Amino acid sequence: MSVISSIGSLLSNSINNPVKPSTTTNVNSASTTGISLTSNINESDEAASGIEKIFEQVEQDPLFAKEMVEIYTFIPDREIYDANDVPSDIEAWRAFQDRTNQFSQIAEDVTEQRIEIYKKMKAENIPDAEIFKSLMEFNKSLPMDYQLKTGLSRYSIYV
Repeated sequence: MSVISSIGSLLSNSINNPVKPSTTTNVNSASTTGISLTSNINESDEAASGIEKIFEQVEQDPLFAKEMVEIYTFIPDREIYDANDVPSDIEAWRAFQDRTNQFSQIAEDVTEQRIEIYKKMKAENIPDAEIFKSLMEFNKSLPMDYQLKTGLSRYSIYV
């Protein structure tokens, strides 16, 4: 089973069968790149359980841990934003695109830091589950603004 389908199966139940949210967090954050991030995070017990299962499966399945480490190490983060906030006029679109490009550069820098963590730990023959934990700890150490923009904040509570 591929990682994508594994993650999908772990979380699909919470997406396809929503339940009453157990927590609601309203976040208003002005970004360092100028894009305002406003989101309502409604995380149900089931969704939280799905994320928790990812962490459990990393502990139990070395192949899954290896795949997750590779995904979290080498794939740059992407900014999450409300499509309704995307500007429609050309000048505003260019400014939006510039801010998006600036964020992408920051994400590339973060990815390079993750790669360094990965290389160092691999050179020391540290198991992938431990590397995954270290990557999650690194993610948790990132500025909250960055975590909120990328969705990493949803995982930080499990580290």
